[in-house]
Amino acid sequence: MTTSPPQIPPDTRAAHHHLSPAAERLLEHLLDHPDQGAQLVGFEKGLPPWMTHSYITWPTLVDARRVAEMERAMVGVCNLVKAIPTVIFSGDLRAISAFYGYDPILLAASFAVRNHTNSTVARGDFIDTADGLKCCEVNMAANLGGWEHGFWSEHYLRNPVLMDFCAREGITPGGRDVLITLCEHMIDDALDCGLIQEGGELNVMMVVDMPPTEDARRQAAEGYAELLRRTGRGVTGQLWLAVAEKEELTFRGGDVYMGEQRVHVFYGHTVKGFSMQVLRAQLTGGIRAYNGWLTRMWHDKRNLALLSENEGLEAWTDEERQLIRDHIPWTRVISPRTTTWRGAEVQFPGFLLDHRDDLVLKRGIGAGGKEVHVGRYLAQDAWEARVREAVQEGGWIVQERVESRPFFYPSQPGADPVPNTVIWGLFCTASRYGGGFLRMLPQGTGEGVVNSNRNAYEGAILEI
Repeated sequence: MTTSPPQIPPDTRAAHHHLSPAAERLLEHLLDHPDQGAQLVGFEKGLPPWMTHSYITWPTLVDARRVAEMERAMVGVCNLVKAIPTVIFSGDLRAISAFYGYDPILLAASFAVRNHTNSTVARGDFIDTADGLKCCEVNMAANLGGWEHGFWSEHYLRNPVLMDFCAREGITPGGRDVLITLCEHMIDDALDCGLIQEGGELNVMMVVDMPPTEDARRQAAEGYAELLRRTGRGVTGQLWLAVAEKEELTFRGGDVYMGEQRVHVFYGHTVKGFSMQVLRAQLTGGIRAYNGWLTRMWHDKRNLALLSENEGLEAWTDEERQLIRDHIPWTRVISPRTTTWRGAEVQFPGFLLDHRDDLVLKRGIGAGGKEVHVGRYLAQDAWEARVREAVQEGGWIVQERVESRPFFYPSQPGADPVPNTVIWGLFCTASRYGGGFLRMLPQGTGEGVVNSNRNAYEGAILEI
């Protein structure tokens, strides 16, 4: 006796069709052929051993129209965040320093670095709603999860099930690699700043949080050499992993060295910043540092509240105001205050206590899904405790809870697909879109927080 394949609910079918007609047909095909669907899961087992992952599910096919939507949202929101000091604070260093907790002199020096907004790496987390892509947060820091999605794409693109399906459809899937995007940008940026000449050497120091093993050092060096080869620009160079740059680097005039070799790019895999010597080298043009001292400001979730509440400022262009309306959900900084909600005046904290089901609380500086509380998943007394904590501590935001379109994926090998809440993690280096990946959980699970550190599973995005 054969069992019928799971039926695709109309709203789920529409969600996949919106990504591309091929995405809808791939879903139908995998449901009709579960033996083939089983061959498109569990790709984490084929990744290098130093990569730790949750379960990796079916790939997602997106067409050019959808890619353009994602690129507009990600690049647009990142540019909005980087415009906040100028547009919202009018360049007032004291006001910016007070809001983000900076020493004004250090902040002024960081802003004085040439093209400082051109050396940012970011991942935006978006929810695809009935009203389009809504940005939950912008992680503009070097220590981003999901960069390894390029390795997944290579596995998918060699899979016979996907190859046969795409051949029948007459489509050619491809994976956009955030590491290639970063490498291409670093080369262009270094050339523009005069750090290197065409076809020259571009050496990178990457500071990580944990002491790297010799195997990790070797693989990082080999991976960087391969990235340079794939850019096709003739640039060569080396990448070194370190824990503390003070012990590894020497400074000669305005230039920076690792032993006798020049270091051109500093990539700090941390939100703690770096030494003042590196900042001085930035100011003299001897090195480019990605994110660096401004990470805490770029990374602060309160930025979305500043955008949401200040949409009407005259300093925004019409296009920028439209980006805010399209992609920033209602977000406010939490304090005892009066603000607006859906056109009506409301008072904090009373409004927060009374609208638990509609709201999400987040600490301004946080990562890994920590200190994120979705009201719908908390009892009223627990919600009230979180609101009191946020008001007393300061530095928290509240966002309107937005609903993900339902997407069909199996939550483990051999399981039937179910509707999932999906987070679209999209990448951007400076203003260059770098692709993305998915994190997901079955609807109604995970206390409303979809994060790889909280049992979410993941999936690759393939462009067609």
